Amino acid sequence: QSHNPATSWTFEVQGQPQLVQNQVGWPKYKWMPDGHISSMKNKKTGEWLIFYPNSESYRTVGPSALPEKSKKLSPRHKVIGGKINANVYNSGGMWLMSVHRTSNNGKMIGFVHAEDSFYGLPRGEKNYAYKSVALACSSNYGASWKVQGVIQTRGNKPAHPSWSGGADQDVVWDWKNKRWYMGTVMSAAVSYDKSGRYGSWRKWDGEQFSLADFKADPAKLRDTNGNELPAGANPSIHWNTYLQLWVMVYHGWDGNIYITSARDLPYFSPVRVLKHREGYSTKNWYPTLISNEFGDRRGGRKMTLYYRNF
Repeated sequence: QSHNPATSWTFEVQGQPQLVQNQVGWPKYKWMPDGHISSMKNKKTGEWLIFYPNSESYRTVGPSALPEKSKKLSPRHKVIGGKINANVYNSGGMWLMSVHRTSNNGKMIGFVHAEDSFYGLPRGEKNYAYKSVALACSSNYGASWKVQGVIQTRGNKPAHPSWSGGADQDVVWDWKNKRWYMGTVMSAAVSYDKSGRYGSWRKWDGEQFSLADFKADPAKLRDTNGNELPAGANPSIHWNTYLQLWVMVYHGWDGNIYITSARDLPYFSPVRVLKHREGYSTKNWYPTLISNEFGDRRGGRKMTLYYRNF
C-alpha cells in the first residue's frame, strides 16, 4: 500500500494539564467550555479576539491567541444567547460554535448552537433539549450579533422532552472545495453559498452531499478503512500547515478525546485517542486545538489543547 500522509503522522502530548483560571471574570466559568473556542486576530488593532461558548457567548481581548492570556471581557456582558422563558427554538440558550472573518473591517459570520428546552414541559433531571444550528452575523468584530435563524437540525421536535435535533457542530471554510463544511454529530453538511444561508446546505448521504431537507437524518461518516467513526460530538477542525492536512478532534461519548485527519473533507483516517479519560466517572469533552501563532483555524507543528474535564 502506498505511503499515506493522512495516517502516518504521529503526535506527542507534552506536560500535565493546567487549569485555565478565571482571570477575566467569565460569568459562566463553571461550565466552560461548552463547545468550540474561536480565536482570531483583529487585524486593525493587533489584539486577539476569543469567543467562548456556553448557554451564551462571551468575547475577550488580549495579546495572544491563547485563552489563559486574555486580558478582559469586551464587552463585559454576553454578545449572544442566554435562556428565554418562551416556546422558541433557543429557549435553552444559544452560543457561538465557530466565528469567521468575512472582511478586514469587522464583518463576521457565526454558526450558532441553539437549544429548545421544551418550555412549559417537565424535563426531569437531564435538562433535555431539541438542538439546531443557527446563523448569525456581526459588523463590529463580534461585539454584537444579529441572528438570521435556523439553518440545520435533524428530525422534528418530539412531543415529549428528549435529547433530539442536531447541532454540536463546527464549521470551517473548506478552501480546497470553495464551500462551508459543517461537522456535526458523526456526520457532515456543506454549503457553496458564502453566506451559509438557509436552504443552501446539503447533508452527507454516505457517498456524497445530496440531502437537501434541513431536517434530514444524514449518514454517519466512515473512515478510510470503511469503519464508522467512534460515537461522539463537538468536532473542532483546522487546516494544519505542517502536515498539509485537515485535522479534527472531537469528544467520544466514552469521555476520550479523539484525533484524526483528512486530505480532503470528509474522508478521515482511522481515529486515535488524543486524551484518555482519567477514570470511569470522568469525561474530557468539548476539545479545541489552538495555535499560538494562528488561532483556531490554522495550525502548525505545536498546538495547545483546550477541553472541559468533569
